[in-house]
Order: sequence, then structure tokens, then C-alpha cells
Amino acid sequence: MFGNQNVKNMDVPVIDEEVARYEKIKKEMCCLFNEITPSYKELSDQFFAFNFIEDYKLLAEIVDLIFEKVIEEPHLSDLFSDLCKKKVDVERQMQLERDKLDKHLDNQTKKSEGIKTFRSEVITKAQQHWNIFDDYNNKIKQLEEELKNADDKSRLVIEKEIETRRSEEKRRFFGIIKFTGQLYRNSLINEDVGDRTMIFIFAIQIIDWCSLELVRQFETTEDEVYLEYAVEFIKAVGKIYDGFHLDIVMDYLSRLKPRVSNRVHSLIMDLEDLKKNCWTPRIFTTL
Repeated sequence: MFGNQNVKNMDVPVIDEEVARYEKIKKEMCCLFNEITPSYKELSDQFFAFNFIEDYKLLAEIVDLIFEKVIEEPHLSDLFSDLCKKKVDVERQMQLERDKLDKHLDNQTKKSEGIKTFRSEVITKAQQHWNIFDDYNNKIKQLEEELKNADDKSRLVIEKEIETRRSEEKRRFFGIIKFTGQLYRNSLINEDVGDRTMIFIFAIQIIDWCSLELVRQFETTEDEVYLEYAVEFIKAVGKIYDGFHLDIVMDYLSRLKPRVSNRVHSLIMDLEDLKKNCWTPRIFTTL
């Protein structure tokens, strides 16, 4: 009995040491992400130096940190999308070097395995966040039903909870939508990774969900900021989306022009011009 207890106690430091190692790396990454800028190459190189291929737990936690960063600071979405793109490129190069070292392995198989590392975790994490929004919408509907039969005291509590949830999820929603658009810009979701047909269908499904969810949120709240994000998102993915369901969304936005503010009206018109110009921004020259 006593001997078993000693063995059990001996296992605890090993577990604690492993947890401490992960926490140390996460803390280093947090500091790195707080300081990193487009022009600070040294910090970017530090991030690229971390090898996540053999440590899937660490990979998931680092990708979590990236998503939390872009949710809290959506204006950094393009920076972190570029960082993710470069990290994927670094891992691909590492995989190619591994393939050269072992001539007996099927290069194509190893290449596919290399791609399914950092990049696949980013895609998985994005999917998880989109599923969270579905759960959020269901919870709001549940609270609204409770509100119908609530007394005055309960009504105040429920209304406050609905307001808090909407504010928090709106912030997270915009961060994810903006980051998703930037991931498309860098071909991190829509690029061929094996089964071209399935990947392309997957890409269109994601775009459909984001575009239609923004429209649905506007219809529910009449908050024009959802339309602003819809326009921004479509600008980022228009080249991919054109020819599929984009016309439905564009027609909807066009019909909204008479009932929205001048600012949003102008944004929609600019988007229409961009589409007519094959998604190439017009370059204006001054005399």
C-alpha cells in the first residue's frame, strides 16, 4: 500500500513538469504575439523556429492563441494571416527536406502529411468557432422564449444576459469573419491540398456560411455594421465566390441600398464596381 502511494507521488512531478513546459511556451508565444509587427523580422523568425509537427497538443494551443489575438484585435487579422501563411510555407519546406533524407518513403504521402499540420489546425479551429456561433444563436432564442413569460424582476436579468451575450458574440463574430477573409486571401483554406474537388466545395461552403450569417444578423438586429463586414468579407473572397452563390448575396445588398445609410450605400456601390471590374481595384491617377 505504502509502496504504491510512493509510485503515485513520483508520477506527479512528471505531469507538473509537462504542464509547466506547455505553459512556459504559451507565455513566450503570448509575449511574441503582443510584440510582433510586419517589419519585425526577428520576432517572426522566432515563431517560425518552433516545430509543432511532432507535438499536436502544443500546435492546438498555439493556434488557439492566434485566434484569441485576432478576435481581440481584428485589425491584426491580415498580419496574423500572413504569419500563418509563412509558417505553412516553412513546414512544407521542412517536409521536403525530410522526404529527401528518406528515399524509401512515398514523397507525395509525406507531402500531404506535412500540409496537415499547422494549416489543418487553423482550418479546424475556424470550423469550431463557426459551430460556436450556431450554439450562440440557439441560446439567444432560448432566452427570448424565457423572456416572453418572465416577471418584471426576471425580465431585467434575462434582458441583461441577452445584451451581454450579443455584445460579446458580436465582437468574436467580427474577429473570426475578418480573419477568415484574410485566410482566403492567403489561400490557406481554398488552395489544393489533395482532393481538389472536396477542398473547393469546402471553401464555398465556408464562404456561404459567413456571407449568409452576416446578412441574417443584419435582418435580426438591423445593425448596419453587419453589412459593412459583409462587404469587407466579399471583397476578400470575391474571386473565389464569383459564379456560385455570390449573385444572390449581391442582389440582396443592392436591394438594401435605398434603406441604409449613405456610408453603407457607398460601400455597396464600391463593391458592385469591384465585381464589374473582375475584383481588381481601380487605380486612379492624378494629373
